[in-house]
Amino acid sequence: LNFYKEYCSAIAKMSINGLPFNLELAEEWKIKKEAELEELNNKLYTDPMILKTEQLLNEANFKKALATYQKKVEEAEAKGKTFSGKKPCLDDGKYGAISFDIKFNPSSAEHKRQLFFNVLGLKALKDTATGATSVDSETATKLAKANPDVEVLGLFEGIAKYQKELTSFYEPYIEMAKNSKDGRIRGSYRINGTISTRLSQTSPNVLQIPSKSDFKYLISHPKGSDYYIVGCDVSSLESNIATMLSGDQAMYQIRDYAKSDAHSYLCINLKNMGVQLFQSITEDNLDSTNIEHIELIKSKYPKLRGIAKTINFSAIFGIGASALASDLGLTYKQGEELLEGFWNTHFGLRDYFERQAKHARENGFVRIEDLGFCLLTPDADSDDLGKASASARSSNNFTIQGYAYITHL
Repeated sequence: LNFYKEYCSAIAKMSINGLPFNLELAEEWKIKKEAELEELNNKLYTDPMILKTEQLLNEANFKKALATYQKKVEEAEAKGKTFSGKKPCLDDGKYGAISFDIKFNPSSAEHKRQLFFNVLGLKALKDTATGATSVDSETATKLAKANPDVEVLGLFEGIAKYQKELTSFYEPYIEMAKNSKDGRIRGSYRINGTISTRLSQTSPNVLQIPSKSDFKYLISHPKGSDYYIVGCDVSSLESNIATMLSGDQAMYQIRDYAKSDAHSYLCINLKNMGVQLFQSITEDNLDSTNIEHIELIKSKYPKLRGIAKTINFSAIFGIGASALASDLGLTYKQGEELLEGFWNTHFGLRDYFERQAKHARENGFVRIEDLGFCLLTPDADSDDLGKASASARSSNNFTIQGYAYITHL
């Protein structure tokens, strides 16, 4: 209780004092970001794949215009008349409301579908709620990562990044700093706003500033100040806590023999289990506790290691085969095989999660005994499998992230 009194007092002072924000530098960087975004847009509109997409879109609309014209001719002839209207001509650019002088629109789902799947011949990853092939920003990012050699996809990813930085950070933060009495940024903190008990914030959520973005350096004291803002983190904290709670032998081996490289470790295990996707690793008799073999995978198979990284970070938080397959652009069967391989590697962690889920079902709560935290899980025994699965994931995340949060504090 005394800890929380001091904790709440510190949060209150943070809310009152606010965060220092370098408004002058922010406005300068915003102008540069906008110029860089414009440059990326110019590159996009002159890319050969974009020009090919525009050609296909215009050819399709010109055919539509010709069909409309022909229908009018036939209707007139059926009445014994001659249609005197002008025939569609490419040089005119349009026929009535039908345009065949279309310029590519990055916000148009139709245009992106034409580019991604007809021009580039990429594989669809998921459908929208209406059954159409999804081309949202998340899909575009996944396609770019899966096809790094396709330049136009990199442009989409870059444009999305700049747009998000400008609209989510630069514009609102600059406006808040200008409207603030002292130029500082103030948000609302919530000490119980998440299931895992982690601190959260709204209006704005400074915690969402990307760690790899230069924007974080704008949260700083002015030159000449006697104060500093210092950041720190604990490496692989959630993994270490999961190891401690579950006693998973594979996680101990990763720590003791693989220099904490869980991704190369999983690659070797999946290869040795016969998982089809990892059979492109040509070396045989690999040992996941041999550091030379771990370093071989890291240097020679970065793409497979990247897949293993996605599996590691997704599986521990309860992802299903369908969602994993969608994230990686694979089939459901492949996603199922990868998850099975992960849990066969980390069977100690699997058993711990199953015990947690069982406790949640039988008792309606899970608790972190020595911290006094408790999470109610009324849906854990629900007949609705979706609700029951979500409750099981929450019970596991609550324990691991709750310990991690208190360790940070």
